[in-house]
Parts: sequence; C-alpha cells; structure tokens
Amino acid sequence: MTKLRVAFITAEMAPYAKAGGLADVAGALPAALARSGVAVTLFLPLHGEIDRERYGITPVSGYDRLTVGENRFELTARLFQADSGEAGLQLYFIEQERFFDRTGIYTIPGSGEPWPDEDERFFFFQEAVLASLVALKLRPHLLHLNDYHTALIPLLLREQPSRYHIGCDPKTLLTIHNLGYQGRYPASSAVRAGLDSGWVAPLAPLEFHGQMNVLKAGIHYADHINTVSPTYAEEIKTVEHGFGLEGVLQERQAQLTGLLNGIDINVWNPAADPHLDSHYTAEDLAGKQSAKVALCQECGLKSVTAPLGGVVSRLVHQKGCDLLLEALSRILATGMQLVILGTGERRFEKALTAAATKYPGRMAFIAGYDNGLAHRIEAGSDLFLMPSRYEPCGLNQLYSLRYGTVPLVYSTGGLRDTVKEWDETSGNGNGFLFSEYDAEGLLQATGRAVRLYRQPDKWAKLQRNGMQEDHSWNNSAARYLDLYRQLTGGT
Repeated sequence: MTKLRVAFITAEMAPYAKAGGLADVAGALPAALARSGVAVTLFLPLHGEIDRERYGITPVSGYDRLTVGENRFELTARLFQADSGEAGLQLYFIEQERFFDRTGIYTIPGSGEPWPDEDERFFFFQEAVLASLVALKLRPHLLHLNDYHTALIPLLLREQPSRYHIGCDPKTLLTIHNLGYQGRYPASSAVRAGLDSGWVAPLAPLEFHGQMNVLKAGIHYADHINTVSPTYAEEIKTVEHGFGLEGVLQERQAQLTGLLNGIDINVWNPAADPHLDSHYTAEDLAGKQSAKVALCQECGLKSVTAPLGGVVSRLVHQKGCDLLLEALSRILATGMQLVILGTGERRFEKALTAAATKYPGRMAFIAGYDNGLAHRIEAGSDLFLMPSRYEPCGLNQLYSLRYGTVPLVYSTGGLRDTVKEWDETSGNGNGFLFSEYDAEGLLQATGRAVRLYRQPDKWAKLQRNGMQEDHSWNNSAARYLDLYRQLTGGT
C-alpha cells in the first residue's frame, strides 16, 4: 500500500504560535497521524512571535525566493524548517516580513481588531503554500485545510488549474474549528486573491451579503468538510448556529462529518506535568490538594478548603463572559472561590479587573495568557467553568477531565458530547451541565456542584470517572485516518 501523503496547512500551531484551540490541534493531530504511518508535511506562517532560535528554525537551502501570486503581491516567500521530533512529520514555515513579522497572529495587540491587511496576509500564505508544494515536489494525496485562513485553496485548485501546477490532484478536507470566524472581506478583496468580480457577484460561491466570504467558498469547493465534534456538525446546519452559512452547509451535509478533537496526554498529564510542584493520579489524588493550596497562594485566595472554580478562556462573547459576570456575585455567595485567566475584549477585562478588586481573596483575575499558570489552574481547581454560548469542541473540558477537575458547562457542541451529568443513583457521569442559557441555569448547576463537593467520597468518585476516560489524540487520529482513506480511495 502506498504511504499516504498529507499536507496539513494551518495559521497557528503549538508550541510555536498560539491564539486558540486550533494551535493545540495542529500541535498534536499531525504528530499522532505521523505515528500512525502517514507522511505529514505541515505549513505554518513564520509569525514574528515565533522564537526561531529556541525551536531551531532555519532556512531551507535553495528556497529563499519563492514566487507567489503571479507578481500580484510583488513579494517573494522564503521557506524555513524545524525538526518536529516525530519521524514522518516535516515542518515548514513561510516567511514574509511584510505580512508575518509582527506581534499578534490575527489581531492588533491590545485592540482585539483584525489587521487591516488580513485578507492579503492569508491570501499570500495560501498561494505560498501552493508554490512550496511545487518547489518541494511533495505531491500530497490530500490537503488538510483549517478554517478560513486556508479555505480558498479548494477554489484555486478546482477553478484555476492553469495557475497552479502542483503536480498532482489532491483531495481537500476543510476542518471548521469555529464557524463564527469566516474571513469576510469587502468584495474588492477578490482582486487581491487574483479573482475577478464575477466571484463575488450575487449568488456566486464567494459572495455573502455583498461581501467576500472565504469560508463559504471553502465549504462549497472542498471535497469534504468536518467540524470538531458530532453535535457541532449538526448545530451549524441550523439558523441558530449557522452564522448565515447554514444553507450551504445543508447543501453539503452528505460531505459533512463531526470528528471529536483529542488532547495531547503527554503535555496534559497530572502525573508528570512540569508546571506542577506536586503530581497525582486517579488512584492517588493527594497531590491535587497540594496543587490547590499552591494555586491559592499564587493567586492570593484566602481559603484552601472552599470549592475553587477555574476559568481559562478567551474573553469574548462566545465564551459566555457576560453570563459569568452576571452570575458572579451569586456564584461567590455559594462559598466558591474563582480564579480566571484570559485576554480578549477590553470590556470583559475591565469588568473582571473591577470584580477582583471588589472581592479580594475570593476571586483572582489574571489578564493575558500564561501556559504554566493555565496548567496550574487545571490542576488546582475543583471545578472548571465553561459557560460558552456555543463550543465547536472545547479542549479545556478535556484537560479538566484528565486533571480530575470537574467541568461545569453549557450543553452545546463538543461540551455536550464529552460532559455527562453526574447521576447520584448510579454514580455515573463526569460533570455538570445547564441547558437554559441564562444566569439561573448556570447558578443551578453551580449549586449542584457545590453540594456534591461537600460529600468527599462522591466527589472523588466523580473526579475519577473523568480521569479514567480516554480523550487522547490516538482515538481521534484514528478517525481522521479513516476519513483520509475514504477520501483518497484507500491509499
């Protein structure tokens, strides 16, 4: 059997450059696929925040002037590489100082606003990847694309083959990690992608309410589309969760699959986490209490016996920050303490800063992102709160289950697929859910959790239920590999 060759194309990847869950997926799934025998080549922009020296990123000899975009950009790309540490996984970075040598992967730091040249940046990246496939003579069987930053590629290959001679006819798989982000630009942006105005005429594949919508084109032209949980794959076909693309998704529903994400159980491992001073397992939870004591001390929280709720999140509307703020005083009134780590919209950062000042010793808010602290919050918290309005998959609830930190979530998307309500009679379940999206629903779930926390034996059973589940990428990668083989005819 011919070895399956896959080009995995992404705007971010842990640990090199991270803004959200896509980076975690890109940092784990390709490696798991390589271990399964797939030849994976990954392409990533060489963002300015990437530490080249730390990761041993070096130029690829002979590929320092790749022509991109038929001179439309008047710029060339340079190829860099790094050792992935995995046999079968080759990492390439696209360098272009004008587009990528800046702080902030998607948005202007401190503003939350997208870069004004976002369209050109990612048009260039996609065409640079296609140029790299030619230069490197890779000839992949499949291109695995991720979100709107790479979603124009199926259209370019299908409709303009004379411009893109990549030496093969790969299948295309588009993974939608979050439908809320679509790459919507003025219709005039089509010219910067090398397309004429017909592509954004009414009812054209790129047109969306008079604008250019790159994700819509990807959904229309990709050979297959998947989302990152089965429930989310169903939700996005509805008006409530479709963000205006439910119609095109319904048209492609025969080519739409939901595959649940996994987590890297080597990175997220309470028995050996380098960010923790004390370690623990499902069989011996003593170290978890030590982690809680250390976290309370680090964050200035008074009680080490009160239930501690943790939040690590982007502070945006989708994540339910407004709902959390609305219920905050009553959550604290249950006796719970809170530690919140995140960055995002200024209004939420400002409100959480004010709340932490109002409730000293009972609530801590740390603005920004600190990977080590994120691990310590997962380990030291008793509960992990995720009141997301919608959640394609969610990774933090999976990290929480691994760490014996009970997830408390809204019943949506991947949260519904992975968190099951505790059942007092059977002792089954791994967390708490609320199905009415309002403060009362969140508070009722919080009340159930706090009451159970006061029953140590049952609480320990609940913790172990989650810790004994397998949410590793091994399972998820196997499902992706099955899909790859279906698309490529069993290669």
